[in-house]
Amino acid sequence: MTKIRTDYEFSGVPKGTTGTVIDTEMDDMGNITRYAIQWDLPRPKPLVDWFTADEFVDYLEVIE
Repeated sequence: MTKIRTDYEFSGVPKGTTGTVIDTEMDDMGNITRYAIQWDLPRPKPLVDWFTADEFVDYLEVIE
């Protein structure tokens, strides 16, 4: 599993929060078009956000 960290604060997710890529969507050519990130936040129900491939590159940093 790919671990990431956000470079920005958004939607209740503080800057520097880590998360894990838990799912992806691909186009017909096999390119990843969307990523599902489950955030490492102290919540009773996990928070999952979807990012486009461009958003993933622009706003997140792969750490593992």
